[in-house]
Amino acid sequence: MTSAAPRTTLYQPRFRRSAIGGFTIIEILVVFVIIAILTAVGVPAVRAVLRSTDRAGAVNQLRVAIAAARDAALRAEPGRDAAAVFFFEPGGQFRIVVCEQVGTMQDRNLNPSNPPVAYVPDAGSIFRDLFVPLPTFEPVTLSSTWSVRGYAAPGVPDRIWYQHTYGDLPQAATEAQWVFPETGFFFDPTTSSTDNGARGPRRQTFMIRFAGGSGEPVLIGGNEALVVDPSPVSGFRSQSPFNQNNLAQAGDLRRAVTRILNSPRISREDRQRLLGDESSDTILTRPVPQLILYDRAEMAAFLGIRLDRETNALYRPVRGVNGVPALLTNPGQTRELNEWIEGRTGNDRNALASGGRLFTLNRTSGSLSEVLP
Repeated sequence: MTSAAPRTTLYQPRFRRSAIGGFTIIEILVVFVIIAILTAVGVPAVRAVLRSTDRAGAVNQLRVAIAAARDAALRAEPGRDAAAVFFFEPGGQFRIVVCEQVGTMQDRNLNPSNPPVAYVPDAGSIFRDLFVPLPTFEPVTLSSTWSVRGYAAPGVPDRIWYQHTYGDLPQAATEAQWVFPETGFFFDPTTSSTDNGARGPRRQTFMIRFAGGSGEPVLIGGNEALVVDPSPVSGFRSQSPFNQNNLAQAGDLRRAVTRILNSPRISREDRQRLLGDESSDTILTRPVPQLILYDRAEMAAFLGIRLDRETNALYRPVRGVNGVPALLTNPGQTRELNEWIEGRTGNDRNALASGGRLFTLNRTSGSLSEVLP
C-alpha cells in the first residue's frame, strides 16, 4: 500500500484588515477620495446659494427702506418731505435711515461762483432743508459685502457736493458719477485745528426723497438738504454755542433741531454753526434717481486695488486738520468705476455680471424698478 504523497502548502498572502471598523486601508482611502470630490463640487454650489440668498436679502432691505420713506411722506403734511438717506461708517456696515424734514434754514453759501437753485445773491446765502432720523423706523443695515451708490448726472457734483473730495474731477462736468456715502469721516480730535472739530469735514451723501402729503418722488430741483447726524467728536462741544445746544446728548433730536431753528435767542450765525453745511453734526445731501447695489470686493478686484483695511472702502482714514477723506482711486480709475457700474467695460466684467443690481426710481409709484442687463 502506497503512502499518500505529502501535501505541499503554498503561501497565500492575505490583506490584513485594519483596526478601524473592519475596513481596509484601500476602502478608507476610496471613501476619502469620494468625500473630496463631493466637497470640490458642492462647496462652490453652496457658496453660490448663500451669496444669492444674501443678495436677495439686501435687495429686499433696500426696497423696504424706500417703501418706508414713501409711506412716511404720505402721512406727512405738504412741505414736510421724507427720505431714505444712505450712510456708511468706515470699518462698519452700510445703513439706510428714514428721515423726515423738520424745517428750512438760511445757510452760508460756500460756492457763489456756481449758485444752486435757492441761492440768494444779496444775502450771500442758500436755503437748505433740514432732516432728522425718524425714530419710529429702525435703520436698515446691509451685510458687510454689499454697498450702494447713487447716480449723479453730469454737472451735478460741484465744489460743495462731492466734487471737493473727489479731487475736482475734470469729467464730472460732462460725465455722470456714481457717488458713495461719505458720512462717517470726522476730524481726528487729537490732530485737528483749534476749533477741535467744530467745523465739519465734507460729510455728504445722497437720498431717495418723497414729497410730503403726496409721496411723489423728488428727483431734481428744490433745495439742497442737510441731515442732522451728531458727530462723535466732542472736543468742540465745550465752546459756545455748542455747549448750550449739544445735539449729541439730545434725547429728542427732532425737538432739539426745531428749537434751534425757531429760537429768537440764537443768532443766524450761531444757527449756521450749529446746523449748517460746515457743522460736524450735519451731512449735505441731494436726491438721486438711480441706485446700484454691488459687491465692494468685486469692485476693488476690477479696479486692481485693495480696500483700505480700516475703512473697508476706497477711502483712507481721515488724518490731519482738513478732515477730507482721501480716495485710493485717481480720476482715471473713477472713470473705470463708472464704466464698471454701467456695463461699459467692453467685456463681461461689470457690476451686473458680478451680482450687482441696478435700480431706477419709478416716477409714478415711487418704488424701485430693477434695470435688467
